[in-house]
Amino acid sequence: MQRAAQAARRTAIQTGTDLIIVKDGKLTRISAQTLRELAAEADLQVSTNV
Repeated sequence: MQRAAQAARRTAIQTGTDLIIVKDGKLTRISAQTLRELAAEADLQVSTNV
């Protein structure tokens, strides 16, 4: 399931489309720009922890 979610995020970033998820029982739209920012933050955290 986690690999599928990661693949969906990667595809949304590459194609510039929003990702729709269910959060707290509600549909939530996450823009490709927000996904890019979150991915950059995650990469930064990983590199500083090494």
